[in-house]
Amino acid sequence: MSHSGESGIVVYAAAQSTWLERNTADGNSFDGILVNSPSTVLRRNSASNNGSLGINAVDGVTDAGGNRASGNGDPRQCVGVRWPALGPDPLAVAQL
Repeated sequence: MSHSGESGIVVYAAAQSTWLERNTADGNSFDGILVNSPSTVLRRNSASNNGSLGINAVDGVTDAGGNRASGNGDPRQCVGVRWPALGPDPLAVAQL
């Protein structure tokens, strides 16, 4: 989702067992990806040049690795996920 007047991709608090993978959210007025449901898994998403955070996730969200953010209005870039990604992708390691 790009160039919306609000946040690009939104997962509402009532959502259950949501998986977001390989999404791009660029140039949105607020957050690129806003996650309000702690049962969400985020993996390999990209968010850049958004008005606020690239990725804004509540406590409890599972960071499965590979998420990226840059050039967003909030210098923290991401909240609730590791940024930049640290170490190997935990799902890839689990499959070995």
